[in-house]
Amino acid sequence: MSYLIIIGAITLVAGILFLFAPETLRSLNEKSKSMVSDFDDTAFSHRIGFGITLVAASFLFFFVAYYLRLKG
Repeated sequence: MSYLIIIGAITLVAGILFLFAPETLRSLNEKSKSMVSDFDDTAFSHRIGFGITLVAASFLFFFVAYYLRLKG
C-alpha cells in the first residue's frame, strides 16, 4: 500500500510541475537526457492536459491507498 502513496506523490509533483513550473521541468529534462530518457516536446506542448491528468491520477492513487487501508 505504501507504494501507491509513493507513486501518488511522484505523479502529484510531476503534475504540479507541468502546470506551474514547466521551465523547471524542462531543465530537469535537459539534465536527465543522458541518464534515463527525455520528455517529448509533445508533452510540453500539451502541458496543461498532462498536468491535470497527472494530478487526477495522483488523487486516484491516494484514494486507492486510503480505501485499501480502510478495508484491510
